[in-house]
Amino acid sequence: VFETTCDMDIAYFPFDSQSCTISIGTWAYYSAKMDLLPTASEPDLKLFHIHGEWEMLGSSVVKNSTVLPCCGHMSYPYVEFTFHLSRRRMFYVINIIVPCSMLSALMLVMFWVPQHAGERVTGIVTMLLAFTVFLHMVSDIVPRTSLQIPVLVLHLTSTMSLGTLSVCLTILLMNMYHNSP
Repeated sequence: VFETTCDMDIAYFPFDSQSCTISIGTWAYYSAKMDLLPTASEPDLKLFHIHGEWEMLGSSVVKNSTVLPCCGHMSYPYVEFTFHLSRRRMFYVINIIVPCSMLSALMLVMFWVPQHAGERVTGIVTMLLAFTVFLHMVSDIVPRTSLQIPVLVLHLTSTMSLGTLSVCLTILLMNMYHNSP
């Protein structure tokens, strides 16, 4: 049994699909001494277990060979197994996308609260606190990598930044409103 990892492109998390290629070959024997041949055009998935997060879209097996610059005419065979996976989205839509949309809509609604009402700043600060807690929860769910930042995290961070800016501007406007002659 082999265990391996694949690089993931999580830019569109949780709406991402991945393609993972595993190459198995020999570098000790060239093709005249040992040849690798796939027995089928697709891997045997009898032992494949349904995964709660990923859905298998397809798979393939291809035989290739490499000619190394050092060794002239000798080719080294290898077999490539490719698996195409898609993330199951429903969990993320219900637990991240819908609450994120609702929090963003509430942040916009806070601008309709009248300026003279003292609850405007309190409401926006409460929304910022909710976004902070939500961003912390999302960071536990999003796969950890520094190669890409998911669009969802960028959206949450920019919405939180705009909320912070709106708190500062609201406080400035309220100060001007209450201190005007």
